[in-house]
Amino acid sequence: MGVVAVFAVAFLAVVVSPIWFAFTALIAAINVVRLVREMITSSAPTLLPALLVAVNITAISTIIVIFLAGVLTG
Repeated sequence: MGVVAVFAVAFLAVVVSPIWFAFTALIAAINVVRLVREMITSSAPTLLPALLVAVNITAISTIIVIFLAGVLTG
């Protein structure tokens, strides 16, 4: 069982984690593009909400990865 947990955590760290963080980075980039477009077209500053969304997505994904690693290691 311990060997399975070690391989599961290694798989999570090497394969799933980079894909997950690339996905969250893509979402953050989309938010930044959307934010820049909004800032160009509107006079109201909307930087803070978009930043909060990007930070929240990254934080949540990090928590999920840490939680899964904890569950797999028992």
